[in-house]
Order: sequence, then C-alpha cells, then structure tokens
Amino acid sequence: MTYAFFLLVLTGIVGVSYFLTPKRMVVHAARAKPLTKNSTNRWLLAGFVRGSDGRRIKVRNKFLGRADGDSMAKFGIKNGSSFIADRLSEEDVRSLKKFDIVVVHGPAKASSTGYRLRRIDRIEDDAVKFLPDGNDEHHRDRGVADVKARVKYVV
Repeated sequence: MTYAFFLLVLTGIVGVSYFLTPKRMVVHAARAKPLTKNSTNRWLLAGFVRGSDGRRIKVRNKFLGRADGDSMAKFGIKNGSSFIADRLSEEDVRSLKKFDIVVVHGPAKASSTGYRLRRIDRIEDDAVKFLPDGNDEHHRDRGVADVKARVKYVV
C-alpha cells in the first residue's frame, strides 16, 4: 500500500512540475524551413541553469528558445542550442547595439513558427536593419515592434 501511495504522489509531483516549467520556443537560426521538432516544448531544467559566474539564472518572464538550424553557429548559437533572452519593449529595441542577437517575430511560408534569430546592424526610424547570418544571407528589414527579445545566455 505504501509503495502504491508513493508512486501516486511522485506521479502527481512530476505532472504538476511539468506544467509549471516554462515553455521553450523553437526559433529558426536564420532561414525559414520546416522545423525538425515541435515548435514548443517544456524545458524541465530551465530553473537549474547557471551563468558563467555560477549564479542561477532566473527564467521568469524571459524568452526561452531552442535554435533550429546552423546559420548562427559562427556567432555561438549552434543547432539545438537553448538560449535565454530578455523580452524587449519598443523603447528597449531602440537602444540595441550593433551585433546584438535578437529574436524577431515574422511568419514565413515554410515554417510553423514565426520566430527567427537575427543580428542587429542598426535602427533607422522604425526600421530595424540586420547583418547577414553565418551563411552570408541578407535579411529584410523589420519593424521595431517585430523584435521581441535580446539573447543573453546560450546554453
């Protein structure tokens, strides 16, 4: 009886823990193509991630992603890498610097997710201009409102 009760309690804890863990979005490294995996999943270890200083990284209210593709590998984000990004207001976007890596929301025909990774070149008025990706592909400008987060940690 105790073993069955223990299993029931453990199953309940695992189930509740799973639904309380943050969702991680799949983000195209640069070019849109069919995704290799689901566009979202739970990141069970997110609460245990530590920065280079050894301190735990708080993931509440952060954009959590997993890179799909290798177009950002030259810049430290390899295919399958998880990353943590600070969500941005339009005012925050205007203060981004050249070479910052950001998450841009922009749907594409060949993708079930609208999120992309881009490197900032500059911001002119309401247009955000991007540097070429690791494959020297150029990207179209986006509006300030399309830039959702700045990558801070790559895991």
